[in-house]
Amino acid sequence: RCDSSILEVLGGTLGTDDHKKEFKVWPNPFTDFINVNGEVQKLELFDVLGRKLKDYQTFGSRHSILTDSLATGLYFLRINDIKTIKLIKK
Repeated sequence: RCDSSILEVLGGTLGTDDHKKEFKVWPNPFTDFINVNGEVQKLELFDVLGRKLKDYQTFGSRHSILTDSLATGLYFLRINDIKTIKLIKK
């Protein structure tokens, strides 16, 4: 269980600062929405079995994903095909 209300996620190619990206994802655990801050072009949400539930093409640096229809459980958010993080729905 993650006790922090904000996750800072670093992704990119090791040793190449030009490709390093920083993302902030919160809250975790979540209930009705997930916020993502950072230079994001693509977000994908998966269930614990690896099934893609939502797919977003985005622009800008602030994003909010409505999750009120999701069941309680474990989910994975892939950001820009760089980093995947674990999220818990309460």
